[in-house]
Amino acid sequence: MKIERIDSQPPFREQDFTFPDSTVQGAFVAKKENAIFVRSRSRYKLECDGVHIVYADGTGHIKWKRGEFPFSAGDALRLEKTGEYEINGKGNYLIIFEK
Repeated sequence: MKIERIDSQPPFREQDFTFPDSTVQGAFVAKKENAIFVRSRSRYKLECDGVHIVYADGTGHIKWKRGEFPFSAGDALRLEKTGEYEINGKGNYLIIFEK
């Protein structure tokens, strides 16, 4: 159970996704293959029982049961078995779901 910064480039761009007109948890969310792209106004909750790679285009923090992990625009984060977590911060986020 950990969160760490990694050196990685996003495999998708925002233009690769088609967004619906409705919101989920107050955010616009689009899905493609093993990824989602989230346009968030403040926060978005997820559950991680494997590995998630989060690419941030915004500033904020990941809130999880062990505290908070800050991030900045351009950061790539690897989350491993964190359980429920929340991305806090206005911005766009690409989340890749790995096994």
